Amino acid sequence: MENAKELREVALDFIREATRAADPVPALRRAWIPEPGRLYALAIGKAASPMAAELQVLCGDGLVAGLIVGPDEAVAPGPAWRTLGADHPYPTPRNEVAGWQVASFVERASTQGTLLVALSGGGSAYLSVAAPGLTVQDLASATLELQLAGATIGQLNLVRKHLEVLKGGRLGLISRGPTRVYVLSDVLGDPLDVISSGPFAPDPTTFAAALRAIEERGLTESLTNVARHLRDGARGMHSETPKPGDAGLAHIEHVVVASNATVLNAVASGLERAGFCVTVRRNVEGEASEVGRSLAREAIGLARSRTQVALVFGGETTVTVGSSRGVGGPSQELALAAGLELEAALGSGAEWLALAYSTDGRDGPTDAAGALVDARSLAAMREGGCDPVRALTEHDVFGALRAGGASIEARVTHTNLNHVGALLVRSGEPQREAARQVRAARQQSPDAL
Repeated sequence: MENAKELREVALDFIREATRAADPVPALRRAWIPEPGRLYALAIGKAASPMAAELQVLCGDGLVAGLIVGPDEAVAPGPAWRTLGADHPYPTPRNEVAGWQVASFVERASTQGTLLVALSGGGSAYLSVAAPGLTVQDLASATLELQLAGATIGQLNLVRKHLEVLKGGRLGLISRGPTRVYVLSDVLGDPLDVISSGPFAPDPTTFAAALRAIEERGLTESLTNVARHLRDGARGMHSETPKPGDAGLAHIEHVVVASNATVLNAVASGLERAGFCVTVRRNVEGEASEVGRSLAREAIGLARSRTQVALVFGGETTVTVGSSRGVGGPSQELALAAGLELEAALGSGAEWLALAYSTDGRDGPTDAAGALVDARSLAAMREGGCDPVRALTEHDVFGALRAGGASIEARVTHTNLNHVGALLVRSGEPQREAARQVRAARQQSPDAL
């Protein structure tokens, strides 16, 4: 029976289903709108290579030229294509070289035909050209410092849009003709101005808001050049990004082809087929360990009235590293924190497992895509001399999870649709409660049963 599977087998099925649901090729195929005439294609991001290959098929003989900006392993799907390698997550000088070539391609292509853009996670890093007065090192430093301070992707991209010349709709202003942007959303709620920092989308944010974002995290001293640029922009010394309603972007259409919700729907359906009572939590954000503990407490409550529950979640949690020099990632921290909470509350009274998975196949700067934490893996960590509580406190979970056999092997998925996971609990409590009620009824009225 499907219900008889061990929870670890169920979790592995979950990962396979999430990976299938995040595949950019069928997602793009489903969203495709046929285009007549001369077609030019631009693919940017982690999924640039597979999306470019699908664009080649969909465009057929109509494709005149294509450009790919993404990982070094990106492959041109045909002679009409060029590839430009770039670095992630921190931009380097070659990212700027690629950015200027993208600007030139967009300007030329959009005056000669229809421009089709495939935009996916990682586009903010790959498409980096510093504003006058700043360097690519300033961009890289701002990215790193904001990440270490626990900034969300929205806050990070808010700042990026006001430090560069192509983000925040500015690349869209270069486009002169019909332009359709197919988007793999790696941002919760699918805000077009935040996904890859919205190179073709109007931007409702301001220099003043970007300045507040670094001030609130105490980064103005460590990011001197960045703070100066943002202050000057807030005083009106730099032109703002194009805002909603800007006529210069009226010819651009965006189509979201897949998102975190796409993956959540698929994995929830799979768990329901496996016999779990499923509860879904969407748009989960916050400090990874705190979110893990909170979700665990909710799962424990759900298990009081059901024999087999799955609390499925999706979102983008963060880790505020501070001065720690540990190694880990948000999915790993969330799974470990949730596992420790489940262990403390349930002990041996139920089967349980905490799973968190990064859909891009890599969680933080580690060789893992997330973690599967259960009672056995926690025991293995301790037997191997690793204290999971200390590892979590010091943001050094990668080694502990690997020692416990809890790491999910990293794999290249060519996409990023945020993080997903599930807390799985099989509890005998409902049956025990039913038996207790039967015994109590017999004692009160032996002949009634």
